[in-house]
Amino acid sequence: MVALWGGLALALSPCARAQPVAPAILPPPRADEAARRIQVAFARHVPAATIAMSERDRTTAAVARGAAQAAGIVIDRPQLVLVVDRNPRVQAIWLVLA
Repeated sequence: MVALWGGLALALSPCARAQPVAPAILPPPRADEAARRIQVAFARHVPAATIAMSERDRTTAAVARGAAQAAGIVIDRPQLVLVVDRNPRVQAIWLVLA
């Protein structure tokens, strides 16, 4: 599912399977540990990436949250969300643990 809001594209894609499979829901400590492992791997493969959240990143996350809510997307468990700003002056992506 893709939602557009203020120039941002928010993509959530369920796994395409014939039979739906219930996702593994990690409790917060395990989700945090999984996020740390992903951060380390991401930094290793994308050395120019910024890991720390700036004020602009917080604003972008809030806009993405609004886009998801406006599109009726419910994020009821920790999951990775790819947020893309396609504005020609920005051209950025954020990989967010939501």
